[in-house]
Amino acid sequence: MDEDKRIVIENLTTRYPGTEQPQLRQINAEVHTGQVVGIIGNSHSGKSTLCHVLAGVIPKIMSTEIEGDWHMFGQRVSDNWPVYNAMNGVVLQKSSWPTKRVGRHGCR
Repeated sequence: MDEDKRIVIENLTTRYPGTEQPQLRQINAEVHTGQVVGIIGNSHSGKSTLCHVLAGVIPKIMSTEIEGDWHMFGQRVSDNWPVYNAMNGVVLQKSSWPTKRVGRHGCR
């Protein structure tokens, strides 16, 4: 493994249970130290799915068929989940947190 490659994705394909078409199909990418990468695309194009895979949420928490290989800093989610999980995180555009806050006086 080239030490300069910090994120490597090889032939990544994912399919959610009950679906015929894969959400991600044969994704390949390498991100090197110092690079900044944006993940952009249309609605339902797989951006969140890719982030879930990179964060280890797929396949450890969300049940999803997955093929291919990916690792960060030489660690695979299957090698050591606690170590992998401690190295990364994901913040999605739409969170499940409440959108309204109510103060002590009932203000929104």
